[in-house]
Amino acid sequence: MSVLLEARGVIKEFRSAAGLPGRRTAAFQAVAGVDLQVNRGETLALVGESGSGKTTLARCLMRLVEPTAGEIRFDGRDLRALPAAALRAERRRFQMVFQDPHSSLNPRLRIGSMLAEPIRVHRLRPRAEIAARVAELLELVGLPPTAAAQYPHEFSGGQRQRLGIARALATEPELLVADEPVSALDVSIRAQIVNLLVALQRRYGLALLFITHDLALVEHLADRVAVMYRGRIVEEAPNAALFATPRHPYTRALLRAVPRVRPASAGEGLREADPGASGAEDAVVSGGCAYRPRCDRASARCAREIPLLVPPAGAHRYACFHPLDPETDRNFSPREP
Repeated sequence: MSVLLEARGVIKEFRSAAGLPGRRTAAFQAVAGVDLQVNRGETLALVGESGSGKTTLARCLMRLVEPTAGEIRFDGRDLRALPAAALRAERRRFQMVFQDPHSSLNPRLRIGSMLAEPIRVHRLRPRAEIAARVAELLELVGLPPTAAAQYPHEFSGGQRQRLGIARALATEPELLVADEPVSALDVSIRAQIVNLLVALQRRYGLALLFITHDLALVEHLADRVAVMYRGRIVEEAPNAALFATPRHPYTRALLRAVPRVRPASAGEGLREADPGASGAEDAVVSGGCAYRPRCDRASARCAREIPLLVPPAGAHRYACFHPLDPETDRNFSPREP
């Protein structure tokens, strides 16, 4: 597979006002030097708990938020170096499906106008064919052509997310970034939306960057998985390898926190979470590995140095000085505490 989207050393800092004259502003790195690749036609899942920086990274990749530093290349072109007009033209090739279907649609536009606008702006169809293309997009996401005359408030949450997907597909993109696309929906319709995304990806050969905290979903969806913690990628691997042999303690903690039903004879219901992945929000860690307050493997080196992803060019990379080893760790199992 060839690389479609590549991030190198992406950093995003936010600064907060100190509140008093003469005081310096405080800086917080929501994304702290991320390297990431999305290949053509693949599904890369970006996972991590809330606050890990997944959405901020996605918005940086889409150039909806300007990174503080780093390089973002799409099909070999440096997006940060493009002038505004060239970026606008290139943006047609990558689109985003947002988390909240209630706030991501313009309430004042009819659905037909909403879907027609990107087609018209990017001149993807002759004017006389735009209405037919709108009807085709609605059919693709399982909605009737009559939906074009309605407003977003006339649809349910699941239907609105379908409309968000249709809007993203209107520009005929090569990459779709789905940011927690089902987390705001009822459980009963989440599978429908995920199945729709998978079907559309296969039909059009899309690359899909799927952002979620739901590892149970990722296991059945992704080709590769990148795990994010406190603004950094701490592990990246093919799907099967990550679920079978996680190397970073945080990844194992996430896997152990996935609820799983056991037979009644076992005398248990849901599995317990790894103690390292629970409890109150950690205090801000300055220097060293950000996961060390939660890690039972932390050493003095972890407090001094920030671990980098190793091996640099490997298929299964991890950022840990004391990685898990299935051959030597007695308590290795990612599934059972």
